Amino acid sequence: MVVGISILLDFSGVAIEKFHRALTWEKLFEDAIEIGRMTKLQISSYQFPEIRTGDVTTSGNGGATAFALLSESHISVHTWPEYEKVVIDVFTCGSHERIDSIVSFFQESVKHSELRITKLSRGDTN
Repeated sequence: MVVGISILLDFSGVAIEKFHRALTWEKLFEDAIEIGRMTKLQISSYQFPEIRTGDVTTSGNGGATAFALLSESHISVHTWPEYEKVVIDVFTCGSHERIDSIVSFFQESVKHSELRITKLSRGDTN
């Protein structure tokens, strides 16, 4: 038996700027939590003010990070506009149907060219 499941979504080709904005992710998390019938405890996000590529720092809009703390566990996102990458971790100790509906929501909402999904069982009790 496992106590939870983690689904990792690695999006590539995310060129639309709004998907690299912290406020966009706060709204998407609100919607995902409602769709998955989860219980929100808190949502927090941060918008990075600049992009760092190796030793080069460029002023302007960097990526974003956001975290939704749930009574069922959490959802997190990190974005890199300079690489057109978005990675999401959806972890729950709740129903697999709920997590599947959240994953489907993100697949449909985030405009991308490629997506790799990894599913992990967590906290094996055997």
